[in-house]
Amino acid sequence: MPSTVKGGARGYDGGKKIKGRKRHIVGDSQGSVLGVWVSPADVSDARGARVVLAQVLRRYPSAQIVIADGAYDKEGLLEWLLGEFCVALDCVFRAGKGFVVLERRWLVERSFAWLLGCRRLSRCYDGLCEVEACWIEWACVRWFVRRLAKEEKG
Repeated sequence: MPSTVKGGARGYDGGKKIKGRKRHIVGDSQGSVLGVWVSPADVSDARGARVVLAQVLRRYPSAQIVIADGAYDKEGLLEWLLGEFCVALDCVFRAGKGFVVLERRWLVERSFAWLLGCRRLSRCYDGLCEVEACWIEWACVRWFVRRLAKEEKG
């Protein structure tokens, strides 16, 4: 995610050609965000996954499988998940070029799209990554409250 001039910790992601930050999230099958970690963009996906998955899997020990993007199939993440938490890793890889809806991967992408519906999260305005992570959690709370209010009316 691009950051403003004021933004604090930033890095350069060579894959996406963006200077800013990365948002690592873990969601469930309904698109609810279970864990979030914000890092400079030069942090690898696998390292970011270790941080956020450790938080989530300690909070939800009954999890049995993690479905991830193909970029997370590096740096021994599978072995770490099996050894540390006895959880399997299922990576979804892209097939060919261009836009293709990938099975199960769209759940997290949809969650990112919902988060970007909050104008405050369109850029990284804060100096600390932790503050941005709190704003993401607050956006998730707001989304849950709206969802609950809609269920009560209907």
